[in-house]
Amino acid sequence: MERIKDRTFYYRILTYCFDGDSDDFMAYLSSPYKENESELVRDVFAKQLAYDPYVDSKLPFCSTLLGWASPEYDTSILTEMVSVLAENITVSTNEEKVSVEGFGLNLEEGSMHIAGVYPLLDVVDDDERTNEHQIVSFLNNYESRESLCNLFYGQFIKGLLKSGKDKLGVMIAVAAHTDELAESKAREFIDYGNVFINELEKKKRK
Repeated sequence: MERIKDRTFYYRILTYCFDGDSDDFMAYLSSPYKENESELVRDVFAKQLAYDPYVDSKLPFCSTLLGWASPEYDTSILTEMVSVLAENITVSTNEEKVSVEGFGLNLEEGSMHIAGVYPLLDVVDDDERTNEHQIVSFLNNYESRESLCNLFYGQFIKGLLKSGKDKLGVMIAVAAHTDELAESKAREFIDYGNVFINELEKKKRK
């Protein structure tokens, strides 16, 4: 839970490493963000991904997905991964689907993909919905998107890809106005993550 601008946000952070989460990566996420600090790396990452890009939004929840792949994986797999994980998530008030904007980056060590997930159809008024899109959109907010990509490339993706251990993965951060909503959306991501893992395993066996 985090209190920002007189509002309370609840968050969840998930990681899927499709070759298996290495002990080193899990230990890193569970370590203090800085020496002698009480916050863990995963908690800070959740705030950087799910709070910072959307802090001025009034949407009931928002999410950011950050994917990475080593050169042995085609870049299209990150696009597919984000599609499976995000595009079936529903808004908070009905069964309509969320809006998703994603971008891929080629790296010396492999590739990255970042996507914003926003329940714009939770907003009934057209003008208010347009305003919310201007606030949260990764498409419109180039600097915010680039800042996140540079931050996380430096914080762990570059080192992770060079290590050769966690070759394909995605980090998902959700921030919501209630704990129940944060948990509900995290569960949806988990369900679709399991679908993607199963499909990936089938392809490997062929």
